[in-house]
Amino acid sequence: MTAYPMQPNLKIGDRVKVTEQDITGEIVRWDGAKAVVLDDDFHNWAEEWEEGTLIFRVELLEKEGSDA
Repeated sequence: MTAYPMQPNLKIGDRVKVTEQDITGEIVRWDGAKAVVLDDDFHNWAEEWEEGTLIFRVELLEKEGSDA
């Protein structure tokens, strides 16, 4: 699992929540300094051909189950 250097507590495969939003999912890869998150609810909004990922700055993410 690859951690992001500026946020070493986050790595590919981690379950995260977007702060102040009702979005949760799993980090599937990095896009430069941003995390690509597979949205748990992508079936509700993504088209059949879409991947269902969203891209966020790491400062907006917290590990699920974390009190951070």
